Amino acid sequence: MGAMRLAWFSPMPPARSGVAACSRELVAALRDQHVVDVFVDDPLVTHSADGRSAHEFPWRHRLDPYDLTVYQVGNSSSHDYLWPYLFRFPGLAVLHDVRLHHARAAALLRRGRPGDYRAEVTANHPDLDPGLAEMAIAGFDTPLYYRWPMTRLIAQASRLVAVHTPTAAAALQLEVPEAAVRLVPLGHGEALDDEARREARTRVRARWSIPGDTLVFGCFGGLTPEKRLPQILKAFAATMAYAPKARLILAGDSPDMRALRADVHRLGLDGRIDDGPPADAE
Repeated sequence: MGAMRLAWFSPMPPARSGVAACSRELVAALRDQHVVDVFVDDPLVTHSADGRSAHEFPWRHRLDPYDLTVYQVGNSSSHDYLWPYLFRFPGLAVLHDVRLHHARAAALLRRGRPGDYRAEVTANHPDLDPGLAEMAIAGFDTPLYYRWPMTRLIAQASRLVAVHTPTAAAALQLEVPEAAVRLVPLGHGEALDDEARREARTRVRARWSIPGDTLVFGCFGGLTPEKRLPQILKAFAATMAYAPKARLILAGDSPDMRALRADVHRLGLDGRIDDGPPADAE
């Protein structure tokens, strides 16, 4: 296959998420052989050379159609902007999460659209008692969100859906038999021998100014309520009696960083928590 023109919808750095970081790496690799235009909803990216405003996509696509639109879909608000395009311009939907209910409920209910939420729940789960949507509207949400993933519509609308694990592929194919589902395992990193691991640890500790004998814990990706950060902080505080020099790295964005840092201070963990990139990070 020759070079293709790809329209790429995904959050990108400086958004602090695993999807954004992966997209940057993958786009850079794809641009060796293809033309890739990245469409985002982030002024920090659109003002750089790496992205365009998503609002530009329809007219650009009409003037010079793209060969494929690629949507990097995750269960967070940073992906909300791509949903209208995904259904209007079907393409490849890469599901980084196989449960999208949290993001879809937040996108609709926080904007005062309970009627649209009810309709979307019913369309995704036609066998579900419609009355159960009222529980989420009333605020009893978490168990419902995990029980009903709300992925049917996106699978039906897309030309192809990619997921990262065999379990996810089997579950989605079972729920939406007519969908075209493919397994695309994550290809992060490379195999390291013992010496390379030691060198990598040394580099990372030096970059973060962490002594070699310090015990390090980490929480990676979006720092959402599902990560149970309050419980993690309490558990980490309890380790201070046994590992007083331990450090905790919170590598991701929080929807309320001010409240998170207040919890850190209240628990006496100042200086033990790293919640941003080191000074020399890109």
